[in-house]
Amino acid sequence: MNSKDLTAETTNLRTYLLALAGRIAGYDQAEDVVQDAIVKAFEFFVGNPDADIKNTKSWLASLARNTAIDYRRRSNMANRVHSRILAEAVTEYDPRDDRIASLDAKAIVKSAGLEANEIYIIEQAFLMGRTYEEIGMELDLSQSTIKRTVKRARAKLATAKENI
Repeated sequence: MNSKDLTAETTNLRTYLLALAGRIAGYDQAEDVVQDAIVKAFEFFVGNPDADIKNTKSWLASLARNTAIDYRRRSNMANRVHSRILAEAVTEYDPRDDRIASLDAKAIVKSAGLEANEIYIIEQAFLMGRTYEEIGMELDLSQSTIKRTVKRARAKLATAKENI
């Protein structure tokens, strides 16, 4: 199979792949899942030009399914994380605060307007227990940059909590 054949095959199977991905990752994520699966397919063929895929439909469905499962896992983790981020990262958090229990943590985190890098750094620092130095080494950022990012994210969360 060459890239032209793969393009034709992915075009023919697009609706099928979207339905499959939608059932697993959610229909709002299906387009992204299928796009990622198609990119993976093309990357595979670039690295393995002599690859002989016997059943392209099954292979593409498997790629889409696995990609959708990854999306689902990240989404589920993100949902659990939002509650923990709010609980552990908000300044002046008191576990006895009944207001926190009744609030939609995901909505608060979303309304805080955290950027993806802020959420990731907060997750790593508060949920995974990693040091600022470890996070900085992974992201190729200084410890002080990580510290400032955490401080900024905590301030945004505290403001969002107070505005709810």
